[in-house]
Amino acid sequence: MADNRRTYARGDMDADRVEQLEKPGMVWSHFDGAWEEGLAAAGGRPSTDTSWPRWTPPYRATE
Repeated sequence: MADNRRTYARGDMDADRVEQLEKPGMVWSHFDGAWEEGLAAAGGRPSTDTSWPRWTPPYRATE
């Protein structure tokens, strides 16, 4: 699969081969696949959703 991704990224893959690989759901980019999985896990919330914290302050131990 890695060779197929590299060939596709270079633009050297035949359109028929691309279609054959896309039919069963080929993921061309691991980053895109991870993004989709993360978005699904978050319930599809857009980045403008302010109902959950985006930043957590650093933990400070108190004595």
